[in-house]
Amino acid sequence: MSANRVPRLGLERLVCWSLVSAIFWGQNGCQPTSTQSTSTAPLPVHGDSNRSEPTDDQLRQTLDEMLDFTLRERQLTLSENAAWQILHGVLAYEHALPIHVGAGSPPVSAIAYLQSGGRMEGWELRPGEILDPTSGRKGLRALVEPGTLTGQGHVDQWLAILAQCGLQPTDSLQLAGVSYTLDDFLQQSMRDIGQNRDQEYSWTLISIVHYRPTDVTWKTPEGDVWNVERIVASEAQQDLGSSACGGTHRLSALAMALQRHQQQGRPVSGGWAMAQQVVEQSVATVRGYQNPDGSLSSHYFQRGGQSADLADTIRTTGHTLEFLALALSDEDLRQPWVRKAVVRLCDAFKKTKRLPLECGALYHAARGLRLYRDRIYGERGFELPADNRTASL
Repeated sequence: MSANRVPRLGLERLVCWSLVSAIFWGQNGCQPTSTQSTSTAPLPVHGDSNRSEPTDDQLRQTLDEMLDFTLRERQLTLSENAAWQILHGVLAYEHALPIHVGAGSPPVSAIAYLQSGGRMEGWELRPGEILDPTSGRKGLRALVEPGTLTGQGHVDQWLAILAQCGLQPTDSLQLAGVSYTLDDFLQQSMRDIGQNRDQEYSWTLISIVHYRPTDVTWKTPEGDVWNVERIVASEAQQDLGSSACGGTHRLSALAMALQRHQQQGRPVSGGWAMAQQVVEQSVATVRGYQNPDGSLSSHYFQRGGQSADLADTIRTTGHTLEFLALALSDEDLRQPWVRKAVVRLCDAFKKTKRLPLECGALYHAARGLRLYRDRIYGERGFELPADNRTASL
């Protein structure tokens, strides 16, 4: 296997900080294109008496370095990666996430490729029901394939990722030569909401609040009346410990919904007040369980805990930082304890630059760092990287 490829995951498991794990993820993870280190000295970590605390300029530089390395050096290819990995990368880097479609081909934007009707393992879309009898326009569905780590793992996960990347309701998606819009995708999702037997609405909620006002009400084909507050109340009452990734996705969805609800000038009462309480309590829990080195609990919101496995630190601290960057005010995001977590996460990124990592954890952590960086230092854009697949040859 060439060093410039990022092979498909076969299992979802933690990476052990050992030679055995390095070999395992070398065959099943997001692998760097080069083993040559491009990093500067390790970023100072709080609690280390031999290192001074990084200045703002040092931290911004390191954030940019880690984000650039992850985008440019951990490349994805259709021959060895599936939608589950690639769409996680899209969440972090949006239109700038490159994929290699074929041998010798230059990188193309993953989003543009999917919009144009490109095929990808795990990107399984199907025509939905007729939305407009006059025109015959149909909705669009994405097949849910939980546990495969190739296809969509949660209801409306693909739609939510595209929504967070700034695609507009009128933007198109091609399927078998037929053009659909993101709004067709959303309308089908709203019609199907009563069929979500697991009552996992996190990604549906994200999709709706990105494209509809938070007071929208609709009726399903079964005659059941739904509104956003009903979804919010349901999500707020779910057990975080049994939720995906420690509950960070549920909390992120609630935080985004609350933000948009308040931006629209609507009152925080009923289910909205319940959600706000859950988000605020969860932030307090994260802070209370923070480890002395700045990392956030390896057990998320359940109890305190710290792991010697740097990949585990990236997974747990990264997911939790992503939630914090979505939930906290500008003032709270600047607090020293949050900065401390960012410093620790950057250090974990630095120390694993030569190692393959599990893609979902990697890209959620990268998104957390990007959100923090943009809110603290100002938004920076990312451009589609040039082809650097020969970097290690």
